[in-house]
Amino acid sequence: MHSKKRLRSHYLFTAPVTLIYAIFFFLPLVLGIYYSFTNWNGIATEFKFVGLANFRRLLADARALGTVLFTVRYAVMLCAATVGISLILGLLLNQAFRGKKLLKSVYFYPAVMGPMIIGLIFNEIYYRALPLIGEALGIELLSKSLISSPKTAIFAILIANVWQSVAIPTAIIISGLQSIPAYLYEAASIDGANAFQRFRQITLPYLAPTLTIVLVLAVKDGLLVFDYILAITNGAPAGTTHSIGTFIYYQAFQTYDYAFAVANSVVLFIFIALFGALQINLMKRLEAKE
Repeated sequence: MHSKKRLRSHYLFTAPVTLIYAIFFFLPLVLGIYYSFTNWNGIATEFKFVGLANFRRLLADARALGTVLFTVRYAVMLCAATVGISLILGLLLNQAFRGKKLLKSVYFYPAVMGPMIIGLIFNEIYYRALPLIGEALGIELLSKSLISSPKTAIFAILIANVWQSVAIPTAIIISGLQSIPAYLYEAASIDGANAFQRFRQITLPYLAPTLTIVLVLAVKDGLLVFDYILAITNGAPAGTTHSIGTFIYYQAFQTYDYAFAVANSVVLFIFIALFGALQINLMKRLEAKE
């Protein structure tokens, strides 16, 4: 009898959360998948079931494929930059030196700002500040906006994104570094190991699970990039900086090609699901090795 009351209480407390989750996540997911097989424009009350037509169109659409390639390329670049810079900052901030607290405050400050705000700030920097500095110093690379060229526009977005995104990974890496037993470094020093050998043989193996978490967060942020592109380039120049997210937004709310946009979002969902499965498998292997 007592167990039945506890079970009833459990359902009573979890029912609101379950209902909210079902309404705002599960139901839109199911409806989105359904609409991806129709020709609905997002407004009309009548629409037809067209099967896989939207997905076939996606495979034949050069713009859609271009956004997929851009997103994957951007995710790889963001991952490499975030992991590399966070690791360097983590190793630096894990040492004792004067001004350490000030440096921690400086590097963590961007994390409390919204991506859209940061994007707008960098948009002004790229359009106004850098060209003026470039002209004044006679530097041709800076004399024109980074956003004006398809070759440099991706880096303009990446710089803003990395500036904000290294804070949390750095904090995670510092936490991982502080969990490494100090006696291992002492023993390695006594055996004559230099700094690089200690880093390669002790730091990296112990940081592997931590770096995996940072890697997962960075790739996820890269695949879901939206705010920075919307604020800095809005897809310019000539739509070459559209990610899957911004392309979905453009198709759904500017051209009212809602069904095609949802088909793109289903593809993005599959990407995230596959990456999540890969991440879980990798984490299990690392735990098994430990």
